[in-house]
Amino acid sequence: MEPAGAAGSAPKVVLEAPDDASGLADMLSQFLEQTVTTSARKAGSARALRGEVVFRAQEDDQIAVRISFQGDQIVLTDLGGATLPGAPTIQGGFLAVAHVTSGQSSPFGALARRELTVRFSPSQLPFLVRVLGLLRLEGEAPRRLRLAWLSLAMALVATLAAWLWWSR
Repeated sequence: MEPAGAAGSAPKVVLEAPDDASGLADMLSQFLEQTVTTSARKAGSARALRGEVVFRAQEDDQIAVRISFQGDQIVLTDLGGATLPGAPTIQGGFLAVAHVTSGQSSPFGALARRELTVRFSPSQLPFLVRVLGLLRLEGEAPRRLRLAWLSLAMALVATLAAWLWWSR
């Protein structure tokens, strides 16, 4: 398979003010650049995304990076201590983010282990799942995610059945 960048389909990854960028911004920028240029599928997924997400360092409130998916480009901006009201936020320790961006850990696994936390509104869930899917390792099977959703659905059905039985 030919790299996505060779076909010109990879969105351009732009790190604003690269000389003053935080380590988190630099790490996310390099990871996204590598992800979209080595996988045509991931490049297509990134091109389809529209919106913003904020990555925030758990260790320091002054380190936050906005990632803006704009179709033909992905723009990363250091926010410092600023917040983006209404934007979904992914927060984690620097080491957890480093493991995700280096391919040592799955973003879904990091969420399950509570190494990463997310804040979002229900309407942002589809966008957030697609962003996390973009960060997921290429060879990682989404089997665990399917099993987690199946387990959640079964627990909800059992809870509903118990409630209906006891409420008679």
